[in-house]
Amino acid sequence: MRFLFILAASVLCLFISTNEISAQKNPPIRQIKGKTVEQWIKEIRSKDPSKGEEAIRTILLFHPDVAYEAVPVLIKELKRHNNGPTVDISIRVNAVIALGVILGEGGANDPEPKVVDEAVTLLMRHFTDGQLIVKNRAAQALGRIGPAAKPAIPKLMAATKDSLVGRRGRQPSRLSVMWPESNPGVPPTKW
Repeated sequence: MRFLFILAASVLCLFISTNEISAQKNPPIRQIKGKTVEQWIKEIRSKDPSKGEEAIRTILLFHPDVAYEAVPVLIKELKRHNNGPTVDISIRVNAVIALGVILGEGGANDPEPKVVDEAVTLLMRHFTDGQLIVKNRAAQALGRIGPAAKPAIPKLMAATKDSLVGRRGRQPSRLSVMWPESNPGVPPTKW
């Protein structure tokens, strides 16, 4: 009888301690490689493109709500490419990917609709980029953003007429599956 009592008490103590441990949240990451998110955001505009690329990739390691702080800088950097000197392709590709991850489903909680709309408009402009990888990553980012990217469907469909985009990616199919009403004459493609 004593054995059963000790066994039951041990199991109860183990159960209570496991619940207490699981109730504690992991503290949010404050620094990566000794730098805060604010310091990494400053690195995006570095004259050395490899530092900017590393900064963008590192920012994605923070919680999406923390990484959301970088969105205005990412948008500004991509706009700089459209309005002035060419921004390095590594920065363009990684900034486009980062916008999709941060603003997409599973990303930041409740991003401002104005910011999302601005990002969608900017990503649509990248369908005319001279680099195919940027075009494809922009389409993928819009797919991650989801229903807020619905205005991009006509431009995406027009971009698929570019023979290279049509050969390389399935983004039009992905968007057609998400929003089949966007192209009523064409049945949605199944993956």
